[in-house]
Amino acid sequence: MVQELSTMGNVVMSEQRMEEPKISTPRVSTYAAMVDPHEGTQLSYVLAMITDGIRYARIEKQDVAFQVEYWSTAILCGVMGANPPLEVMEGFIRQIWRDLSITKIALVRKGLFLVRFEKEQDKLQVTQRGIYIFDSKPFVFLELDICYWGTDSLSKLGSLIGIPIKTDKYTKNKDYLHYARMLIEVPMEGPFLDTINFINDSGVLVKQRITFEWKPVKCNQCQQIGHEGKECRNKGKNGGWLTD
Repeated sequence: MVQELSTMGNVVMSEQRMEEPKISTPRVSTYAAMVDPHEGTQLSYVLAMITDGIRYARIEKQDVAFQVEYWSTAILCGVMGANPPLEVMEGFIRQIWRDLSITKIALVRKGLFLVRFEKEQDKLQVTQRGIYIFDSKPFVFLELDICYWGTDSLSKLGSLIGIPIKTDKYTKNKDYLHYARMLIEVPMEGPFLDTINFINDSGVLVKQRITFEWKPVKCNQCQQIGHEGKECRNKGKNGGWLTD
């Protein structure tokens, strides 16, 4: 998942390629292979970089070129002091901009919406019209930065975690923009990272927080996968308890 970007300043580092981790490619019997192959966008594994022991991905300008162009006609907007549902905001937006060519209205997160226009001049016309009001509250525009949702960028970021398989359909269609959701094959024993690092197309080092929807449970008593220590049937059989 890709969310909550935080920059750490410009960096200059010598680079070297990492050896490819020993992770088997998906087989028919794996969970990843059983997921509907027609849903989402296929991703590919990309070797990470390593400098001073830190693994990271480097996002090049060509990796984000399509996304930058695609979102160049989009704006982020929200209502100050209110969190109206998407259905309500979609009706409001299509009403106030009914004379413009809107191609997408999507929820980014609670209270924050994305509107994409077909033409750049429509976007400029909207931002230059002045103040809009929704239910007696200001309807405001915010800065947009979701250029790392392309296949090349997500493949590089996902490869820092494991072997990226695909995105889900909402990430592919850009219908829900709170985070990017990916299916990634990770060894059963991990590691399960909390953050990854990448250098963006401007040469800035970014620390990216990630979240796993599911992790395997490992027993701290018998070291087997599938149950916790308090549920272990073998606890105490070796003359004592094992603790983390």
